[in-house]
Amino acid sequence: AATLAHRAAAAGRSAAAIKPFGAGDEVGPGSDGAIFQRLVGTGADGRPAALPEGELPGSELDAAAEAVTALGSDSVVVEASSEISPRDCARLADALDASILVVARHRHGMSADDVLERTGRYGDRLAGALLNCRGIYMATETAALTEEVEAAGIRVLGAIPDDRRLLGAAVRQIAEHLGGRFLLGEDEGSDELVEHFLVGGWMMDEGTRYFETRTDKAVVIRGDRPDLQMSALSTPTKALVLTSGIEPIEYVLYEAQEEETCLVVVDQDTISTMEALGTIVESARFDHPDKLARMSDLIDSHADGAALDALA
Repeated sequence: AATLAHRAAAAGRSAAAIKPFGAGDEVGPGSDGAIFQRLVGTGADGRPAALPEGELPGSELDAAAEAVTALGSDSVVVEASSEISPRDCARLADALDASILVVARHRHGMSADDVLERTGRYGDRLAGALLNCRGIYMATETAALTEEVEAAGIRVLGAIPDDRRLLGAAVRQIAEHLGGRFLLGEDEGSDELVEHFLVGGWMMDEGTRYFETRTDKAVVIRGDRPDLQMSALSTPTKALVLTSGIEPIEYVLYEAQEEETCLVVVDQDTISTMEALGTIVESARFDHPDKLARMSDLIDSHADGAALDALA
């Protein structure tokens, strides 16, 4: 939703994205509404509103339509909560006089019936379906699925592949997740996006050769290993996460400052830190400008971008 609104704005139209209703953590300071405000620059006061139990009352649909109109934009992309029933999605589209794009998460073994079940309730308002999060080795399977769905009369506008950047986390989010404290870069570099984690330990290859295998990375190293820390700093590194509560020696601190690399100190040991980082993907959000740019590129390369842009 954010990417479609962003692309409409890039084409010179006034554009907005809104999520009228939400449930659970879809509502509040970290909600999709706040993310739309950050990425697209538009928002609606009080949206998402808490999703009422049962069927959406007509008064709520009218209020949502008023909130969309109040945005005053040429193009408005409306995200419906996954907790809203298909019937209420159709009613919401009727209230907004909107077209519907069904975004379906792809999974191995997905059948055409799985897609048709989600798309078969919207009649003339249905613009088509978009498959998301296609596995990297599932292009052939997805092509066959697309053919079956389109044979049933539903247009498939693309299949967006799973992408590492979309699961990345900013340095500040990594520090918060680990309960770490910044020694360097909290103000200047904490919004940098990290896609990969490397751990500094015993290795067969020279340290620099190992660390240069990844660029958009954070490196986890025990705080009393300046040899490995300096090797990491000689390659593109967004952050050093120093473990066991040990602060680096002055020379490492100086080099990190010169390279504009964030330094974060955590109390846990290296193994515990890497285990904790194994769960950070579960909290990944589409909340970063780099993710917005990557998603737009993925639409251009794996979907009918012109058709999607026409919807917005």
